[in-house]
Amino acid sequence: MLSFLLGLGIFESASGLALSFTRRLHNSVEIGLLFHVLVGFIILWPLWVYLVKHLQINKNSQETVSIWIGKATLLFAAASFITGFVATAEAAFSNRVSPFMRVGHQWSSYLVMFLLLAHYAYFRIRHAQEKNIKDGARKQTRFWIWAAITASTPLWLTFLIANEIQMPSYHDGLPQGYDLKYGNNPFVPSNAMTSSKTVMDPQRLANSKSCKTCHPQIYREWKASAHHWSSSDIAYRAVSNLLAKEKGSWSTNRYCAGCHAPADLLSGKYTQGMILGKTDSNEGSSCSFCHGVHHLINGTEGNGNYLFSPAHDYLFTDSSMRFAQDVNYFLIRAYPQIHKDDYAGPLEHNPKLCSSCHKQYIPKIVNNYGFVQLQDQYDDWLKGHYHHIRHPEKTLNCLDCHMRLVPSQDPARNSAGMIHSHRFIAANTVMPWLRHDQKQMRMTEEWLQGKASVPEIQSRWAQGAAVQVKIKRPRFTLSKHILKWDIVITNNKVGHSFPTGPLDLIEAWLQVSVMDGKTGEVLYHSGENLNASTSNQHTFILRGIGIDRDGKETITRHNLWDMVGMKEKRSIFVGASQSVPYAALIHHITGPLIIKAVLRYRKFNPVFMRFLRSSPSSLKTLTQSRSLKNIHFPIVDMSQDQITLPFTLQKSS
Repeated sequence: MLSFLLGLGIFESASGLALSFTRRLHNSVEIGLLFHVLVGFIILWPLWVYLVKHLQINKNSQETVSIWIGKATLLFAAASFITGFVATAEAAFSNRVSPFMRVGHQWSSYLVMFLLLAHYAYFRIRHAQEKNIKDGARKQTRFWIWAAITASTPLWLTFLIANEIQMPSYHDGLPQGYDLKYGNNPFVPSNAMTSSKTVMDPQRLANSKSCKTCHPQIYREWKASAHHWSSSDIAYRAVSNLLAKEKGSWSTNRYCAGCHAPADLLSGKYTQGMILGKTDSNEGSSCSFCHGVHHLINGTEGNGNYLFSPAHDYLFTDSSMRFAQDVNYFLIRAYPQIHKDDYAGPLEHNPKLCSSCHKQYIPKIVNNYGFVQLQDQYDDWLKGHYHHIRHPEKTLNCLDCHMRLVPSQDPARNSAGMIHSHRFIAANTVMPWLRHDQKQMRMTEEWLQGKASVPEIQSRWAQGAAVQVKIKRPRFTLSKHILKWDIVITNNKVGHSFPTGPLDLIEAWLQVSVMDGKTGEVLYHSGENLNASTSNQHTFILRGIGIDRDGKETITRHNLWDMVGMKEKRSIFVGASQSVPYAALIHHITGPLIIKAVLRYRKFNPVFMRFLRSSPSSLKTLTQSRSLKNIHFPIVDMSQDQITLPFTLQKSS
């Protein structure tokens, strides 16, 4: 019996050490883990009974050192059994193994191994001078032979079973007939690349639903985010269809797909025969994609300059059997280090990861003209006052603001029970509005208005509105009845320029009115035509107007492939202000004069909305539950100011 227990103990020690120090995923390591758990349950009671009886038999022994070693061994063996049992139960029935149980099991097991070796060594030294009896030597030889056979049996079974298990078979490489219009790089005009230098099997990139079992909260948050809908929102699909139609193929669309649809781009979907909504995955920036980017190409160049590396597969990753799936999840929870290394790479909390897509330019290969810089949130942040090179503790980065900490029971939670929200709250009001997602819409509006509370960064963040509006005290010329005043717009809390993103689509503008406080008569107004504010020459608009190579303002459908520059580009840098002058002819006032200014924001301007309405019906997707007919996307009032001037002016003769 003792040789049997010793053999199993040797296997437990060997497999445990392998699990502790191996940093690569092998079938043998995973099968070894399963056998480690099984053998642990088999050996539990016999070994425990043996240790207790052995200690009782020798409690009156004069070998004091051996007795104390035995007691310590019994204590740490109990700790090893208890922590191992709890860790196994947590891996099987909860969403993660607690660090305390994991570390406790490892170190108590190490101590048991050390104490047993010390006990054996002490015993051999104490009896080294005794006569060597041949019969005893033969018994010891048989003892060790049986221990070796017992230890090698589960080890042999481990390698035998591991060799027979078939891992998922992926079909990487270019699909037949893949369009290589721009050369051998299958992802140009984007800057994206995979670790294999070629197209990858879609299962490596677009299977986010599989994450839901262990990470349900994160999955729900991601489902609501613009990152999830980036490839299936109506604007992207309308522009993509237009680009493919005008270019005669889908190859140029890879420029857009590098950031809007990376899961589909890297799996070779953007080629002949593509039909949005049918042949793509509708996952946008999937879980596997974002967490699979561990390196950037050419620094922070942008335009999707990332290198994607697929995660390693645990056993039964692709199985449809419930039991096999449960074993797969058990292995991930019990042996999570490889999973963590795959999905929590060196760029996980680094703003450079965001720069790969939130920094955009038009290359010559797309517009056949030359380089045009577009949105660049990353460099704005890098040069702004929320980034401190010498005092990183004062820095606010992308994660701090757009992925606020929220309470969670997710296995990725920190020691305070918090995770970074995957809603990525920012300025996209279109997707939550189309989907009737009231929570995402409310949070987006609060974010734009500066009402969102992020406790962990409040001490480093400005207070008040995200972008403030302030009316300066007017100047009034009685002789000419001219009222003059200035409105100051300040980028107060935004970590990059405002507005940002595609300025040919987005607009923020001032709606200004002057009213007689007694009669309610509006004496002056600007920016009140909600459907055509861009045509009002008196309206101050933060936006950009794209031009083609003839200098014409034809970039109205986000047709960047025709764009060579931008005029009237208006945005406000981090912490900066812009003063806007106003003047109005006021003939008479019967009561106090009221001046009101409101900063309004919308995702799409009226011209682009007309383009969306004229887009083909094939644009209807799961994200669209409203009719596009006569649609007016939501407008958010970000901030406002109002002053009252307590004087009257009689009508002149």
